[in-house]
Amino acid sequence: MLLTHETSCTIRAHSGITTWRVRTIDQGYDNNRSRYNIEVTVASPLNLPPMPPRWQGRFHSYHSLKWCGWIANSYWSDNLQEQLQCPEALFSEQNLISWYKQGRNRLAIVHWPTIPNTGLQVVLKAYGTGDWHTRLRMLFRPSRAMRHWQRAAELQGRGIRTPQPVWLAVPQGRQYKVVYLAVESAPPHLRLRELLRAIGPETAEIDFSGHKLAVSDLVTALGHYARDLHEAGVAHRDFSGGNILIPENWNGNSEGLLNEFILLDINRARLFAPGTIDIYHRIQDLERISLVESQQQHFYEAYADGSAELLAQWPRYQRYRHSYLRMRNTQNPLWRFVLKTSTYWIRTG
Repeated sequence: MLLTHETSCTIRAHSGITTWRVRTIDQGYDNNRSRYNIEVTVASPLNLPPMPPRWQGRFHSYHSLKWCGWIANSYWSDNLQEQLQCPEALFSEQNLISWYKQGRNRLAIVHWPTIPNTGLQVVLKAYGTGDWHTRLRMLFRPSRAMRHWQRAAELQGRGIRTPQPVWLAVPQGRQYKVVYLAVESAPPHLRLRELLRAIGPETAEIDFSGHKLAVSDLVTALGHYARDLHEAGVAHRDFSGGNILIPENWNGNSEGLLNEFILLDINRARLFAPGTIDIYHRIQDLERISLVESQQQHFYEAYADGSAELLAQWPRYQRYRHSYLRMRNTQNPLWRFVLKTSTYWIRTG
């Protein structure tokens, strides 16, 4: 008689709290005593999904007594795991360069803890998970830090420029209040939002990195960038001027922009097969670009790039954009929620 049982249990070992699969095989009976062949295999640490095979060679996973996570191979060193035992120490005065944001979610530029110090800088984010609604969401989907890492790895695989994910640290165990994420610091750049604010109804040129840039060239480039992003199967879902960086050495060319412009805040992005994004997700991105009315049609025509199917959606784009602006300009939070919810159901219904 051959009986096979499989179960899962959690064992605290020197390597941390890890889920183990135990497979027991009852091979027979000998004087009323059973002989068991037990196979034990290590699964992924808690709070960390298995690393996809396509990431092999780019990242590797690590775990210690208190932390588990992923790290880019190019940033790994033999003594690094000891340095990362206390992630909060990276915000100390010794490592801190400058703060971007403080509060429940913190954002700062810090020195990467290499020995000897090479002066390498990264952007370190600490996502707080202490409030109840964040914990509730994390029962059904990964944390913001983990979603950012996953999207960044996928976008880079599709040839889209976004800051290289460097390090992800998640506490071991089921109860935790903070997750750390480090990404590469972007090269010298300008935020698209700063350039768009300088554009008025009659503006023909703006200052860009010490030289003049035609507004029409910028709008055309932005339309082509949005089109290339969607054709690659990426719906950003927060496609605004604050989340697009333009390197200072950009020469104004409107081709190959997926490798020129830098895309930020990608944790909400939704990925599709290339060329399959529907019109709802396309317009949901386009309506967030804050251009003056005189440049809207130029922007949309550059995005459509002669496609009759997309050009036919111009009235729909205008209608959606005006409803979006009405929702954004509403001060009452309850009325804003009603407009946002009704707009979503009208568009997708």
